[in-house]
Amino acid sequence: MAIAMGGRGQGELFEPAGAVLPALLPAVPPAGPPAVPPAWEETLNGALQAQQAQRAQRAQRAQQELQAQRAQRAQQELRELQAQQELRQLSIEAWDDACAAALNEIPFPGALDEEIGRFVRRVIAAGRSAPPNTQAARIAAEQARTDRGDPGVRAVQEAAYQVRHELDRMMGFLRFSPQDGPDYPKGLYLARCTPDHFVLPALAEHFRLRFGDEIPWAIVDEKRGLALIRDGEGDPRLIPAALPPAALPPAGPGRDGWEELWRTYHRAVNNEARGNPALQRRLMPVRYWKYLNEL
Repeated sequence: MAIAMGGRGQGELFEPAGAVLPALLPAVPPAGPPAVPPAWEETLNGALQAQQAQRAQRAQRAQQELQAQRAQRAQQELRELQAQQELRQLSIEAWDDACAAALNEIPFPGALDEEIGRFVRRVIAAGRSAPPNTQAARIAAEQARTDRGDPGVRAVQEAAYQVRHELDRMMGFLRFSPQDGPDYPKGLYLARCTPDHFVLPALAEHFRLRFGDEIPWAIVDEKRGLALIRDGEGDPRLIPAALPPAALPPAGPGRDGWEELWRTYHRAVNNEARGNPALQRRLMPVRYWKYLNEL
């Protein structure tokens, strides 16, 4: 738009700068991606292709490593399974010793897992020194199992003894009480404990036979937050304890009539005149007392 300005003559028109400058500047092409010289374009394409090839090679190597790891794990599991079968054929007692020692959770001077591995290899090597599937092979394996002059054998035997000793205590000291309420299966009998070792798996068969198929039951390991439960016809199973210790029924005497009957029987057969507190504490450690409703 033209504007009339004074000083240049009446009626002269002056064009604003915005209207004049575009005519003086060179033409600017519309905005768009910058042009890439052909040489740079070829270099860029080559770099992208090389990067894609490297990625493909890395993916292929990762896949090959994964397959190798899976194959190695499968071979290791197969070797372990074969060793377990061979050990059981040579000496079922050695197999039981190794399984019991594996449940021990008291620290030993050496690594107990390594001692168990050496113990198993020692027994198998002794059995292989004789003709396979013969009495001589089993005798050699049994001699290796009981050779307490070997530190590894002695460590495994001591660890297994500690676990078996606590298993015997658990079988005698666990007290089951019927539980009612929405948090429990109908008719459930519950016992609690704080064992030194991880003995719940070893208790499964004993209490499965004791309760039969009709009565649901559970054993809560408060120390590890686990429960061994059987609420049907299947095998007992380990599950995380669904209830915290604070939500469990209080230890000690309850309101169950069978518990009161048991306490009456205990009072009747107990001879107070022959009480021996020191012997009682040795045979029945104090840490079990809070779970015994007769005390």
